[in-house]
Amino acid sequence: MSKVAIVTDGSSDLSDEIIKKYDISVVPLRIIFGSEIYKLWGRDRCEISTEDFHIKLEKTSKEDIPTSSVPSPGLFVEAFENALSISDSVIAIFVGAKLSATVESAQKIIQNYFPDKDITIFDSKQAMMGIGIQVLEAARMAKEGKTKKEILERLTYIQPRVNNVFVLKDLNYLHKQGRIGRAKKIMASAFNMSPVVSFEDGIVIPLGVIRGKKNVVAQMTRYGKKVLEYTEINDVFLYHVRNQSLAQEIFDEIQKVNTQSRDIHLYEAGNICCVISGPKSVCLCYIGEFDKDWLMK
Repeated sequence: MSKVAIVTDGSSDLSDEIIKKYDISVVPLRIIFGSEIYKLWGRDRCEISTEDFHIKLEKTSKEDIPTSSVPSPGLFVEAFENALSISDSVIAIFVGAKLSATVESAQKIIQNYFPDKDITIFDSKQAMMGIGIQVLEAARMAKEGKTKKEILERLTYIQPRVNNVFVLKDLNYLHKQGRIGRAKKIMASAFNMSPVVSFEDGIVIPLGVIRGKKNVVAQMTRYGKKVLEYTEINDVFLYHVRNQSLAQEIFDEIQKVNTQSRDIHLYEAGNICCVISGPKSVCLCYIGEFDKDWLMK
């Protein structure tokens, strides 16, 4: 039996490969799309495929775009029971408490169903791969046989150093999720620019706007060069929602300056990322120092 088992929720957007490799127990998130509800475990596993999701999205008005919902109690119980079958000691890393009621719901489940079990909830204060990168770090340590105390100390250190910066097509999806105010949404949309946002202390922070694709590539490349220099782990995640050409162009430019041989993971994000950030969004996620001027100056 492992020393520590790791639990997360489906919004961490982890691949099936990572989930299986590290025996991560996942509480599936629920995506509400019209009258349908789909459970989502991660990037590769959802009750509606990514392709079908986007086909349906193309036929959907801006007023009816999908939203996400907290997992039901039974889904929490199932995930915690699975984790406890792996280890008597569990760390559950969930979407930021200011972004979702998942942490609060998980705490109630533990109080009601697992009051005598060694389960610790850790607030990632992040969303999407901002959660996933913390889960991955914890899962690697658990697999190496690190203690719960060592893993929690590491999580406490890296959590405020996770940077998850998005270039968006617009702010409609964040607005629909209640993450930004109407005034900021109108301001960004009115000038036909690409809004840039990040997460700080569990809330969405607007960083500014970028005009035109050429400038997006140039500024993200400049930013990426700094990321490669200051990342504290070897992994950097570049992911997108239905914007392979732009993400690939940024990836190619960053690779040209990757003298440190960092592992830059380029991939299309799962359905939850579309629900939160919207189609055509591109994100760079890493652990390390951050300066807004690297990107927006």
